[in-house]
Amino acid sequence: MDSSSCGRGTSSSCYYKRRVKIYATDIDGAALTTARAARFPACTLEPLTDQQRSTYFETDGDVQRFRSDLRPSLIFGRHDLLQDAPISRIVLLACSNVRMYFTPEAQTRVLERFSYALHEDGLLLLGKAEMLLTQSHLFTPVSLPHRIFRSRRPASAGTVTALPVGGPQPELVLRRTMEAAFVGAAGAQVVLDANGVVTLLNQGARRSLGLSLNDVGRSFAELELSRVPVDLRPVLVGVQTSREPVHLQDIAWRRGAADTCWDIRITVLDVDGDVLGTQLVFEEVTQRVALRTRLNQLHDELGTAYEELQSSSEELETTNEELQSSSEELETTNEELQSAIEELETTNEELQSTNEELETMNEELQSTNEELQTVNDELRDRTVEIDRVNGFLHGILEGLDVAVAVVDTNHRVQMWNAAAERLSGLRAFESVGVLLLELPLSLPAEQTLSALREVLVRGGARDAGRAAARSVRQEAEAAHRGEPAAGPARCDQRRGGHPVRWTGRRLRLTGRWASMPR
Repeated sequence: MDSSSCGRGTSSSCYYKRRVKIYATDIDGAALTTARAARFPACTLEPLTDQQRSTYFETDGDVQRFRSDLRPSLIFGRHDLLQDAPISRIVLLACSNVRMYFTPEAQTRVLERFSYALHEDGLLLLGKAEMLLTQSHLFTPVSLPHRIFRSRRPASAGTVTALPVGGPQPELVLRRTMEAAFVGAAGAQVVLDANGVVTLLNQGARRSLGLSLNDVGRSFAELELSRVPVDLRPVLVGVQTSREPVHLQDIAWRRGAADTCWDIRITVLDVDGDVLGTQLVFEEVTQRVALRTRLNQLHDELGTAYEELQSSSEELETTNEELQSSSEELETTNEELQSAIEELETTNEELQSTNEELETMNEELQSTNEELQTVNDELRDRTVEIDRVNGFLHGILEGLDVAVAVVDTNHRVQMWNAAAERLSGLRAFESVGVLLLELPLSLPAEQTLSALREVLVRGGARDAGRAAARSVRQEAEAAHRGEPAAGPARCDQRRGGHPVRWTGRRLRLTGRWASMPR
């Protein structure tokens, strides 16, 4: 990369971009999303010097953003310290106050991975509260006040050792070493106990033989593997009897659409003469058999090897031309990808602007919600006041000695006080919701209906009431004299064991109340 394509044009920046990669990992996806934005409030950068801020950051509105030409050197990714494979050849590994949240055994595994991940000259930087490594066999302190450590010896993939926590634990180290050796051993291995029950399976057995951890604890004779590719049951009996290992070679095994060849070694596991079980090792030798056959074919084809080499040379020249063409295509593709990256950056800025607008809308909605809450509180207070007034009015009606009935605009009874119950013999639950003229009150229907309409439509409560009362009084007097009347002016009924008499002497109607005193 030349200096013309190196951001601000300095040779050190070019070297940085070519050689330096910074991996920032976390198990929290939300934290990674925030970190990838590379946008910081100005107050968070106050510990930095002015030169550092101007060198590595650029102003973006009210925030400071990490330089876009240096941003590709930062790689963010999700990484689980206990489950995921460690990143190798790290020069500086910073892990501040993280191990304290793990159990001692988990801390041991983390330290092993750190030792494996570091370059042979790499450094490990820990937090101020972490002092466990002063007793480690994997690291040596470089600067204890600054918590800087160096790997004591390089750790390869096959020689990662356990770090004792709280003092040596040789039994734990030995057990973990044996388990790791068995699980990672080459080939597929199955261990049976003395009764022929499956007790152990390594990764190769689960991957190549179709077994799973659910098969542990089952009798080997129940598994299909005991019969296919060859019946191993009599072989196991013979091995357990003779205690001599058996090696079955080039066993053909058709698996799906492929023909494979396997070597099977069966060995008795005994300690001090006691048989503990049997070990079966399955090794696929398909390639070995194929290579053996191929070797025989090559022995016959040596006579024509020179001509084939000439032909191969010509093909290599053709391939070289094709590779050159592919290289040009890759360069074109790289330019297209660069253009796509620029478009994505533009889209990202637009999305950030949209996010800010959504935050503004959210604040407005919160303000509206507070106003609605205030209105709701006022409505609740008014409802309580109305309920209090209704209770007060209901108490007044119940306390009157005058029979009072309240009807709505459809002439349905809405309230029936105690005096009305005593006068009519009708309980409130029998009257409320029923048309007034449908109640057995012996009221003059036409005059009452006319008066109700006049009161409801024109509000002439006093005149209509007087007219209705005058009509009722005339009918009552006619009945007293024995003359026929237009309607019943008096009726005796018995309800609930008490006689009820409607004299019809007076009827008073208002816009909302109809009272019928004795």
